[in-house]
Amino acid sequence: MRDRSYSIVTARLGSRLVGLGNAISDSHLVVYYPHMLVRLAYGGRGIGRGMMKLMQAKYEGFHQRMITADRAAIGFYEKLGFERAVKT
Repeated sequence: MRDRSYSIVTARLGSRLVGLGNAISDSHLVVYYPHMLVRLAYGGRGIGRGMMKLMQAKYEGFHQRMITADRAAIGFYEKLGFERAVKT
């Protein structure tokens, strides 16, 4: 079985790093996406969406997917299928 305890994805334009994201998991049930970063000058081009889709494919079937996001990013994650958790 391949290791699914962590992932790092990058997006590059030539040699320039324009995006970075990562995921951490227990390898079976829960995955947490702590970072999704795209250089401001490259926002709105689908870079973040592409990186998230790659990571989501790797963790397909996991029971719980978690992120923390600032207000400006909530719509981005909702378009990818994430829902806001209610406070417990």
